[in-house]
Order: sequence, then structure tokens, then C-alpha cells
Amino acid sequence: MTRSQRIPMTSITALTLRAGQKTTSRRLSPVPQLQCKGSACRKFQPDVVQCVPVGSSGGADVEWSCQAELPRGIRFGNLEVGCEGWDDSSDPYVLKGSCGLTYNLVKSSSALEDDQGYLPSDDSGICLCFFLHGLGSSQP
Repeated sequence: MTRSQRIPMTSITALTLRAGQKTTSRRLSPVPQLQCKGSACRKFQPDVVQCVPVGSSGGADVEWSCQAELPRGIRFGNLEVGCEGWDDSSDPYVLKGSCGLTYNLVKSSSALEDDQGYLPSDDSGICLCFFLHGLGSSQP
């Protein structure tokens, strides 16, 4: 990996994460870009999720908003965006392409759904999530 692959976490303007694709890696093993946890994952998983930074809690910690097309009655629950730190898990520089999302899906209120069973487009699958800076730091 070249130094051009080393980018400040705070410079990332959007993440487009795809099912079936792995993250890039330098120090750690690649992981799936999208990892769904929980029983709802057996019924549905989005093909693509897009996340954008919406703020920072200081340092390299970034808060994210993520969205995807989700079926009627389903929304994101917990979300964690994690990227491989360049030198270690606390490095504010990350490896380009190393970010992934771990999430779960939960039932949403039917009162929020439209006639086609999707949440309105400006709220569809949106969830505020936090950057987990030490992704995989304890992996061999």
C-alpha cells in the first residue's frame, strides 16, 4: 500500500458500501463491507448502503447518517461504521476503502409507511450512527 491510500478520517465525504464486497486491508484481514446482525437479516439485507458524515465528537470520531432502500416495516437499528487505522486503531488516518458497516434491522411503525410499504424517501432507512475507530484492532 502506498501513502496515497492513507487518508484523514475526517476527509471522507460519503461511503457507498455493497453487499458481497470486502473492505481493503493493510494490517488486518478484509471484512465484508456490510455485516447484518440479528434475526431480521434472514429475511432481508440491503444491497447498497450509503453513509455520510454528519458531525464529529472530536478527534477522528465521526458521526454518520446511513440510508438504504428498505422494505415495508423495516428500518435500521444500531449501526457502527468502522475503518482500519493506518498505523493502529487510534490513528486519525485510515486506509482508503477499509470502511465497513455493521448493522441490525428492526420493525418500524406502520404509521410511518407510505402506500407502497416504504418509509418516505427523505427518511427511508436513515439512522444516525457513530464511527467505531478501532475496527478489528484485536483481530490477529
